[in-house]
Amino acid sequence: MADTGRKQRIGRPPTVSREEIIKAALEEGISKFSMLSVAKRLNITHGALYRYFPSRDELAIAAVDTVIERACWDDTATQWRELLTGYARSLWLLCQAAPGLAECALNLPRDSQAMSRIVDKYVRRLSQCGVRREDATVAVGLITEGALLSSLLPRRGDAHRTTAAKDATLEETSELGGLAQKLALILDGVAHRLTC
Repeated sequence: MADTGRKQRIGRPPTVSREEIIKAALEEGISKFSMLSVAKRLNITHGALYRYFPSRDELAIAAVDTVIERACWDDTATQWRELLTGYARSLWLLCQAAPGLAECALNLPRDSQAMSRIVDKYVRRLSQCGVRREDATVAVGLITEGALLSSLLPRRGDAHRTTAAKDATLEETSELGGLAQKLALILDGVAHRLTC
């Protein structure tokens, strides 16, 4: 048998994948999991997790990226106003469908790469609709912050959050922090800038 020059790796083969770890973190709760709880769920030592993720924050970023990549983004509109409204609705409903996402995303030590790609896509689309890139960047940023922060506020008259919000319209769910009012102000601001 010929020597290929490669040394065979000694040790146990991996018993878990990055995807399984992320799935376990999401099942524990995106803003609540610990490395120990994820390890217990996977029936491995928590030290084994650090071979895949150097810290809890890195696992949280990967979990946020996964949720964002799997989400449905309403980016089919051809007019800037509808495009921004679709983005706001998509992000709002994603936060409602994925409890803890907003809290986790706001507390990450660095931005989610998946969220940056989504934001960049909307900024490009808005530029194609005639909105200056600088204005598009500010508008998408304000909507992102507004949706994340508003989704953290409890609904009036509803002590329990449910996934029923997935089927609600933006207007029906706007009582959470007044996202619709914030969106209207941002849209009016963009419209004003377009006339200048």
